[in-house]
Amino acid sequence: MKVEVAGAGGGKTTKLAEKIIKRYEQNNGENIYCVSFTNASADIIVEKLKRHYHEIPEKIKVSTIHSFLNSELISPYYFLLYKKQFHHSSRINLSHIPRYKAVHIARLESKGCLHVESFTNKAKYVVCEKSSDKKSVKKNRENICALISSYMGAIYVDEAQDIDVDFKQILVKLDSLGIDIELIGDPKQDLKGRGRLTELIVDYQDDVTYIQECHRCPVEHLALSNQYISVMEQQFSPENKGGNLQCFFESDLINMEEFINENSYDLKYIYQKNDMFDTHINTSKNPLFNELKIIISDHTKKTIEDISVIKHASKLAYELISLVTIDNNTPRAAINKKIPFNSITKAEYARLFEALEADTKVSEENKIAVRSIEAVKGLEEEKCLFIVTPEIAPYMLRLKTDMNKMMASLYVALTRSQKDLDILITRKAEEQFGKEAFETIFNVSI
Repeated sequence: MKVEVAGAGGGKTTKLAEKIIKRYEQNNGENIYCVSFTNASADIIVEKLKRHYHEIPEKIKVSTIHSFLNSELISPYYFLLYKKQFHHSSRINLSHIPRYKAVHIARLESKGCLHVESFTNKAKYVVCEKSSDKKSVKKNRENICALISSYMGAIYVDEAQDIDVDFKQILVKLDSLGIDIELIGDPKQDLKGRGRLTELIVDYQDDVTYIQECHRCPVEHLALSNQYISVMEQQFSPENKGGNLQCFFESDLINMEEFINENSYDLKYIYQKNDMFDTHINTSKNPLFNELKIIISDHTKKTIEDISVIKHASKLAYELISLVTIDNNTPRAAINKKIPFNSITKAEYARLFEALEADTKVSEENKIAVRSIEAVKGLEEEKCLFIVTPEIAPYMLRLKTDMNKMMASLYVALTRSQKDLDILITRKAEEQFGKEAFETIFNVSI
């Protein structure tokens, strides 16, 4: 297994397309797979390949990780091992409460529907041994693995920092079968804090390559971001690109909101929302509608995609939300008015209550609309504003140096701008850590 570590602006996608083209031109008649964690990333790779081929060859298969796992492992082989077939998949929003989440997933699977969050786990047991497997299952798996290795020539994984523990095991197993695996990613941008790419870098350290070029950020920005990463991963600008880096303090501003608006930033972001900034305006994912689809499906014995289920769920969701937001009922009172007593279980009632609360929670007004650091990962713009709050400040001041998701968030925040990066220290961060501490950091960098 090979690992290529490339930081922000390192040209990962272009390099990946070049590798795929070179591999295909070896003309081995093998299937070449390129998988990524988002549709957007997969689309960019497809676009670059089309510039070269116009029509992508049949043997080159670009997809998201979920599509790859489903089409290449779960769909053709899971039934042969466990006599369980999944006819469709779901991206329905799951409860954040673990026990409800597990119930959701189990209910979907009982209907032959596999939730995307379960893909890596199910795919893992197609190629990796389960402790409870019988001899017949183990023998079938050996045959399946032999078959897979006969046509899978190479797998390229983009954004490899997003690998979870199950997908890591899948890749290690496929590598042991003689399939060429190449990972391209950046542990510095592991915002979920999974750490699997870091583990693979250690495990395969003799096959790790570091790409230190950054074609996005000016040298001034890199001088700051390099302070927080290992020497092996520190970046430089091949073009010696110049830009601006400025630090502002909320305490020095007459009106912070006016300051932000007047500067017309292309991207403005913060670690997480607080009493002054909102990162979730107009981003509802309709948890009530999704929950109602599951409950109605269970009680009518129809699939969650059945048109009558969707219509019923949509109508009931609208009525429940209206009872709360227009008629000023509590969520509990609204449910009691629309759903007959004892017609649903206690667990269903609890999930419904949670979903209705989430859908009717009014966004607090008078907050400044920004984006979360996680939301701007992968983006780049000319003029950016990074708002520093007490949560991330200890990492910026190097009071905490653990390479975790907070440090990854700091790195991502410092590497979005192509030219101008303004850093705004909030009053709370200044009060907690002192103005001088921040000034010292920027006096060294600017």
